[in-house]
Amino acid sequence: MAHKNVIGILGVLYLIGLSLTACVSAQPQISYETTTPVTALARTPQGKIGEIVRVGDVAITVIQIERVTQMGAASLSQSGAVFVEVELMLESQARSGVYVNPLFARLQDDVGNVYNIVFAGREPFLETRVNLPWGERAQGWVTFEVPESAKGLILIYQAVGWDPNASARIDLGL
Repeated sequence: MAHKNVIGILGVLYLIGLSLTACVSAQPQISYETTTPVTALARTPQGKIGEIVRVGDVAITVIQIERVTQMGAASLSQSGAVFVEVELMLESQARSGVYVNPLFARLQDDVGNVYNIVFAGREPFLETRVNLPWGERAQGWVTFEVPESAKGLILIYQAVGWDPNASARIDLGL
């Protein structure tokens, strides 16, 4: 009987541990990540600010960018960092619609470091659209935190499931 109680208690502790892990990992973090995907280094930009870049079933345009050190109540998590705010417009070129998600956007610097978006950013934020119909547009801002010394910044937009060679790469001129 005591053996069954021990197994039951261990099972409950295991489930509590999984729940705590899920809660901790679900918290948004405002920090930059530096990774260097092999395919990212070998690719050159397909366009620049104001130009339409067509990849797969979506046309992507960077409308404008701003580099700021203060953004409302949000503060930089790293000393010597800045926020890079990018306004994007995405237009569906697919009959069945496309999936738009701000998490598909990242920045890469000239040495290959890649930075993901931060969840405190300029409004209106680029909203997730599950089935953007042909010809319709989604427009909004995505914000990144990068070291102030980062240069040669390129916006990479790559949807989940896209071939790595099918990512949109837009030179931000920074």
